[in-house]
Amino acid sequence: MGTDEGDILSEIETPRNSSDVATYFTNRLQNAFDYFLEQEKNNAFAKIGKEGWILSTDAAETLSSEQKQKLEALMQWLSSICGQSSFPIC
Repeated sequence: MGTDEGDILSEIETPRNSSDVATYFTNRLQNAFDYFLEQEKNNAFAKIGKEGWILSTDAAETLSSEQKQKLEALMQWLSSICGQSSFPIC
C-alpha cells in the first residue's frame, strides 16, 4: 500500500516543479510575515519597534550573579569560536 510522490505533494500543497520552489517559499514567508503583522497588537511576546524586534522577558525568571557570570563566560566562548567556524549562530 505505497503512496506515490504525486499524492503526497498534492496533499501538502508543495510545488511539483523545482522551478516553482523559490516562489512557493517566498509566498509562504510573505504570508507568515503578513499574519504576524496582523496579529502583532495581541502578541505579548514579540513586537517590531523602530530599531528592530522587541522581545518580552519572563519576569518570573531572574539570573543570580553566578548565573550571570556563567552566561557571560558562555557568550565570550561563543564569540571566540564564531570567527573560526560557520555556525549559524555566529
